Amino acid sequence: MSSAESTANKDTLSLDTVTFGGNPNEDVTLFLQRVKRIAIVEGRQRDEEWMVDYAESCLIGPALRWYHELEDSNLRSWKALRGAFLLRFDPPVDVPAAAKASPSCCQASPIPAKVWASTAPLPDSVPATSTNIHIRKILVIGDCGVGKSCIIERFLGHGWARCMMPTEGVDYQSWTGSFAGTIYKYHIWDTSGADDDGALLMRRPYYKEITRFWITYDVTDRRSFQSVRKWNQSIQLHKSATSQPKPQLFANKCDLSDKRVISEAEGRQIANELRLTYREMSAKTDFGISELRGKWVSSFAVVSGS
Repeated sequence: MSSAESTANKDTLSLDTVTFGGNPNEDVTLFLQRVKRIAIVEGRQRDEEWMVDYAESCLIGPALRWYHELEDSNLRSWKALRGAFLLRFDPPVDVPAAAKASPSCCQASPIPAKVWASTAPLPDSVPATSTNIHIRKILVIGDCGVGKSCIIERFLGHGWARCMMPTEGVDYQSWTGSFAGTIYKYHIWDTSGADDDGALLMRRPYYKEITRFWITYDVTDRRSFQSVRKWNQSIQLHKSATSQPKPQLFANKCDLSDKRVISEAEGRQIANELRLTYREMSAKTDFGISELRGKWVSSFAVVSGS
C-alpha cells in the first residue's frame, strides 16, 4: 500500500455521532475528532493492518476510561465501542461478528477497572455529573520492579499482594472521598517502568493535567535510585504547560534493611535537590503508606475505593 493510499484510508474515519444503547452522546463526536488527529502518528504512514491494532489498543482504551469516569453512562461493554470504531474505516475493517453487534445488545458486562493502555491523549476535561464533583489525577512512575503496583494496592486498602504481574502499559484505579458536601475522585494511573520507545510513547499523554506524581524507587536497587532524575525530568518535559503538579518521592522496600543500599540521607538529599516531598515506605509491611492513607482519610470521609 502506498503512503498516499494509507493516508487516504486514515482520512475516511467518520466523525458522525456514535449512539450507545439508543442514547446519542455529542461528546463522542469530539472524541472521534481527536481520534482522527492522532491517526497519523507523528507523521509516520501506516497500513490498514497497523491501524486495526492501533484502534484496538490505543483508541478504544481512552473512550472506555472516559465513560468509566462519567459513571452514569449507558456504556457497559467495550464490544460495541470496538465495533463502532473499526467499522468506520473505508474499506471496512474485518472484525469478529461479536464486535459487530448493535450497541443496544452489548451492555451486559461492566467496564473493567484496569483498562487498556493508550498513546491517545486523555480528554481535555472529564465531564462531571455534578458541579460538586472534582477530579484529581495521580501518576505513579518509576523503574520496573520498584513496587509501584503494590504501593497502590496498599494505599487503596487492598492489602499486600505477594506476587503481582509486571504492569504492561498503564493500569487504572480510583479512590473517592467527600468533604463539606463536595465529592473528590482521585484517579490513580499505574505505569510500566519499561524504558523502550513504545513504553515511553505510551506514557507521555498521561503526564497531562496530573495533580500529583509519585516517583518511586527501590532502596535495595541503586539503579532505580539513579533513575529518579530521569523520571523527574520526564515530568518537566511532558506535563501540561499550565499545570503545577506536586511530585513526591517514595523510597520503597524499607523493610529489607539487610539489603538496603540507598540510605535515607541519600534519598532526602536528592528529594531536596529536586524539590520533591520525600517519604520512606514498605508496601509489604504497610510502613509509611498507612500514614499517607491516614492523612487522606482524615481529610475526606471515604466514599469508595476501587
